[in-house]
Amino acid sequence: MFFSATISAAFVVKDLIDAVKIGLTEIPQKCCLAETIKQTLRWCEKDQNWDKTTERILKKFEGMSIVHTLNNAALTVAGLYYGEKDFEKTITLTVMGGLDTDCTGATAGSIIGAILGAKKLPEKWIAPLGNKVETYLKGKQYFKSDQIAKRFARIARKTLKEYI
Repeated sequence: MFFSATISAAFVVKDLIDAVKIGLTEIPQKCCLAETIKQTLRWCEKDQNWDKTTERILKKFEGMSIVHTLNNAALTVAGLYYGEKDFEKTITLTVMGGLDTDCTGATAGSIIGAILGAKKLPEKWIAPLGNKVETYLKGKQYFKSDQIAKRFARIARKTLKEYI
């Protein structure tokens, strides 16, 4: 719920930390995840140093499963904070934190991508993917990425008309 709300907010706001704070409104304020996100933001603001903040995160969650929500959410938020609205820097810092890197990198990438918008994504990150998504759907093994985006946009506009 937290990251879904953060990603949604990222399409509307232009500040990553604002998107994270909006994401926090969708989970209980006293839950472990909310406390972890807030603590991570405080560390980032205090430390102003990715290495130091990441060290704090890894120490705090030492012994926890590498695929646990808390440690990985903290690393993702730190990557977003220190990425300074740079797509590549955000993803690479997030992944350099370690642990569940495929999930943290993809989550950070989706948030910074939503903030920047498709036209501002670096070509070297887009070109290798081409304009296709491979699926496991029988009879629909491939979709064009731009067609998926247009379909989602159409559904979003329809949904907004129904609720606004």
